[in-house]
Amino acid sequence: MWTFTKDGFFSAVQNNEDRARMRVRARRREDLERAFPGSKIIDLKESGGQFDYRWHLDVARGEWVDYVAEAAMDIDYTSHAKEAMTRGGTDREMYSALLDVWTTMHRLQTGGEVDVDEFGWDDDE
Repeated sequence: MWTFTKDGFFSAVQNNEDRARMRVRARRREDLERAFPGSKIIDLKESGGQFDYRWHLDVARGEWVDYVAEAAMDIDYTSHAKEAMTRGGTDREMYSALLDVWTTMHRLQTGGEVDVDEFGWDDDE
């Protein structure tokens, strides 16, 4: 399950060894640190293993569900991507990534190209 919150981007899957736990993966360590402060984060690059997502942590399934529910209740914005620009300063990398995701999914919807300027999404905002 891909999830975008104010804390960042996560890919959550069932833990292979314990169905009661979730493996939460991230592209950026700081996203996991914001979402699950004090949790043990595994850096797969340091362990020398093969990986798609570099940073992982394991949490109880209920803890993941509570996190997602709380993140949904805390929505206080009308544009998630623009919210990324105001989170802790200016998160231009996340804004750019969100714009790419939005554009790709819009193409899926329309079957064609999209002009982001038509929607007021200016990468230079």
